[in-house]
Amino acid sequence: MVKVQIIIPLYNMEKYISNTLDSLLNQTYIDIELICVNDGSTDTSLEILEKYSKNDNRVKVFTKDNGGIADARNFGLSKITAPYFAFLDSDDTVEPNFIEVMLEKALETDSDVVFCDFWWTYSYKEKLQKDGPYQTKEDLLISMFATLWNKLYKTKWVKNSDIQFPKGYRYEDASFLYKIVPYINKWAYVDQPFIHYLQREGSITHNH
Repeated sequence: MVKVQIIIPLYNMEKYISNTLDSLLNQTYIDIELICVNDGSTDTSLEILEKYSKNDNRVKVFTKDNGGIADARNFGLSKITAPYFAFLDSDDTVEPNFIEVMLEKALETDSDVVFCDFWWTYSYKEKLQKDGPYQTKEDLLISMFATLWNKLYKTKWVKNSDIQFPKGYRYEDASFLYKIVPYINKWAYVDQPFIHYLQREGSITHNH
């Protein structure tokens, strides 16, 4: 089986991280590894992560001094050894067939990136967000939804591009994505929503 790693940066997410991890560990595709980057949490996040890693050896826990989400994602990228990887934020959840379907599409099309749709998840409703299909690179630059976690990436070309997340910027994920577009030779799209992008009440500076 082809291994897939998922980078999960987190800082003080004790209320949410169990749901996130459960949604990944219950994937129909089992050859996955979770790269959990604890960015200096001061709550019980680390204890929760360690409990998961004791129960399931697919959960790898790394702790570093607090440096912000870009720094945590760069740290996660440095730990990627599998042929494919994804990102997930520490309060979002995924459908059980997320990895299986995305990987199947990546292998079948030999794509550098596979896109899928996602849900904006509010306490009272969910709203569908499309992220494809895109015909050209211009399309990608103009219309691609600048979120990291509804995409599956082929490791080789991301490592070769040597692009990092810029530290200290609010929209570091958008910056990373637009920088990698020139390196994308082939992409594919799965017309299904797999991610639940949690919108937390009263959280404007939410860690996404």
